[in-house]
Amino acid sequence: MNFKPNGKKGYYTASLTVIVLISVIVIYTGLQSKLTDIGSNIGDAQSPIIGINNEVQFYQAYVQDAAKLAIEKAVDDVAVFPQLQGLSTPETIAAGYCTYLNTRERPQRLAYTVHFHEGIKAAFNQNMNIHLARYTDKTGLAIPLNNFEVTAFKGELIGVARKPTEIPIKDYAGRVLGTAGFRPSFKIKYNHKFEEYPQIFEVLANMARQCSYTPDPAECNAVKSVPNNWKVEVIGADTYQFKIPRGKKEACYVLTLPPKISQPTT
Repeated sequence: MNFKPNGKKGYYTASLTVIVLISVIVIYTGLQSKLTDIGSNIGDAQSPIIGINNEVQFYQAYVQDAAKLAIEKAVDDVAVFPQLQGLSTPETIAAGYCTYLNTRERPQRLAYTVHFHEGIKAAFNQNMNIHLARYTDKTGLAIPLNNFEVTAFKGELIGVARKPTEIPIKDYAGRVLGTAGFRPSFKIKYNHKFEEYPQIFEVLANMARQCSYTPDPAECNAVKSVPNNWKVEVIGADTYQFKIPRGKKEACYVLTLPPKISQPTT
């Protein structure tokens, strides 16, 4: 079908239609180009955000799992290293990993504990450092060591990093745009009760006070009434060894309980 304009009005209408169609095509083409540019720019801007978010999530998940392993190992370390229990006194003598808590000259004066929770924190950080060093080897992140403040109570460990780990922010091409500081934290459960240590020391302290200088310390009620899971052994003259289950290990202490005949005169 041929289109024949009807006079000047027809030519004007046809020309206007062509102009409008050309304008629409130009506008559409320009809009498509702008949308492509905008989409590309939005993707470039989001790339560093997505990247740093993923890095933080991986790091946080790793710290959470590493903390579970570190606290379980710390339980055993605290049991066999008296200094991590906070034991502090000039009279404390190490016998293997068993610790003499008193002396024959001063049997009623026991080693005492100072900053027990500092020992738990030290044991945890020592083990956590091993896992963090492995993560550094894999990722190249400069992770601060001995960096976690922790609180352990009734089978729950809460911790947070004191210093942040600086994580690089990279664009889609891998260029470093800056860094973001992140301090991982955690809250985990573990199968142990550190708060039982002071109770153990109290039992042993009462034993030293009540049984030293008695006619027969072995028959002293405080010695005979220790908890059922304690292993008690006489290892020398007036010397008693106590092994107490702690995690997968045993805490070991030695008390000297001299009988009444050896009580010094004043």
